[in-house]
Amino acid sequence: MSFLFDPVRRPVFLGGEWFLREDRDETGLDFDRPVDGSYRRVNVPSDVSVSIPERPDATGVFWYKKTFTPEGDLGSKRGVLHFEAVNHTAHVWLNGKYLGMNSQGYLPFELDATGAILPGRENDLTVRVDTRRCQGQLPTSFYWKNYGGIIRDVWLYSTEKENYIQNAFVCARADGTAVFTVSSKGAEGFRLEVKDGEGNTVIARDVEGASVSTELDGVKLWSPEEPNLYTAEISLISNGAVLDRSVFCYGYRDFEARDGKLWLNGKEIFLKGFNRHEDHPDFGGAANREVIEHDLAMIKASGANFIRMCHYPHDRYELELADRLGLCLLVEIPLCAYLGPTFGVEGTENKPQNELVYANAVDSLRRMIARDRNHPSVVIWSVSNENNEPADPCVLDNHKGLIALAKKLDPSRPAVHVSTYSTHADRDKYFEHDDIICFNAYPVQNTRVEQRRRDVSSRESARMIPETVEALRKLYPGKPVIITEFGSRTGVPADSVDDEMLQEAGVAAEYLAAAECANGASVWVFADHRWPRHPELLSDISRFGLLWPDRTKKAAFDVYSQLLKNTQ
Repeated sequence: MSFLFDPVRRPVFLGGEWFLREDRDETGLDFDRPVDGSYRRVNVPSDVSVSIPERPDATGVFWYKKTFTPEGDLGSKRGVLHFEAVNHTAHVWLNGKYLGMNSQGYLPFELDATGAILPGRENDLTVRVDTRRCQGQLPTSFYWKNYGGIIRDVWLYSTEKENYIQNAFVCARADGTAVFTVSSKGAEGFRLEVKDGEGNTVIARDVEGASVSTELDGVKLWSPEEPNLYTAEISLISNGAVLDRSVFCYGYRDFEARDGKLWLNGKEIFLKGFNRHEDHPDFGGAANREVIEHDLAMIKASGANFIRMCHYPHDRYELELADRLGLCLLVEIPLCAYLGPTFGVEGTENKPQNELVYANAVDSLRRMIARDRNHPSVVIWSVSNENNEPADPCVLDNHKGLIALAKKLDPSRPAVHVSTYSTHADRDKYFEHDDIICFNAYPVQNTRVEQRRRDVSSRESARMIPETVEALRKLYPGKPVIITEFGSRTGVPADSVDDEMLQEAGVAAEYLAAAECANGASVWVFADHRWPRHPELLSDISRFGLLWPDRTKKAAFDVYSQLLKNTQ
């Protein structure tokens, strides 16, 4: 169950039916324009490539409009519009009043709507969405289709104007201790109640100040085998009345990277599983709970205990479900395939470009950690994917600064970047600040054409993985290693050999090689997904999935699942 907003905040769900039009000429402002024949009905969360099927690759400006009537007396309240994610730049008006903007896709933002809401009357909400990226905006590059629109849920909620909770964090350890930290306006303390999985109250305390340390005897730990959760209720109370309340689930567990291994609750763990994109043929990149539930249940049943949520912060519900199912997560900001200012991004070639990129990465990392840090499933923060470390010294400086920031904001979790330069001559510089070495490797895929000609086995090509791991362990003694991507694509048959069989052999060989030497491995990728037309493959579908886009299994899925179940 999601606890995004407690009933005391009187949340109003603003998803469902909206109206949408594409503004190809970027003419006028639609906040005072009535819905006419140029608009179409869509369902929010919405991805414009699905909502406007005749123009699936359209990018630019799109206008979303919705009419709603809030109930109750909101005149004396602080009203807040909450967007879970809009890609990529959003400007918002309510009843013709401009409320503000956001240019950080894939993450929530809130706008103060106090004074603009018309209680008990029809309200007009307008959102201008620009699906193009601005200079320095994230993602820096796309290894997936550029999905745009209001891609996640929208809510309206209310609080007291001078007394409300801004955020609430917990750091809970395997020894049963936990520190709760609350930031609020107008309050000097809070009421804390913790309930176990059966609904029994196990902690109840009135707290003066902003934080409290607690200790729980007989604590039930969170792990993939037993994902035990507790529910925290944090309330602001005055004269016996609850002014505001935040409710969230959390778990007691320790995750560590030390002595060249990964440890969960004092026991060594091998992370095994999948990379996953938010992509579905019926919904594009928009969040859909049925798809999330289906995918994560299938991943759990496969024998996996790990998902790398590539390459951007995923929908909040995915993390909540991973908490309940017992799936460890690596979560990542969309600093992807960045070349540095030497090569420029979006046509620019100057140092200020990197300053913009870095500032957006810092903002994205801060907001991702603030949103996700209460989830026991989240075990690793990742600050980038496949940036070009050899291209420019600033790329390494960015990694150093972002990893340091992640550790400062949350010292309880390892912080990493994901590299594709594990065999580069200067690799002794690339992982200096990481807690775990994470690299992507496709030895079978990269040599498969030659293998067909010479009849060389996949297993021989996969030897590159243990050789690379051994070299990295010598360079960085004591650091664990995760093969964050490996895999092989379908769609390239050769010499009358079925391409699914080639994928099956490649995935099996690489996973077995990784299991012998590394501390974790995640196949690329769970299901085929859309991406920009690839210059080599001449396709807008990435065929590396172990499932077809409609979630039908390829031959490699069951083979990989059996390997996962056989790995301790």
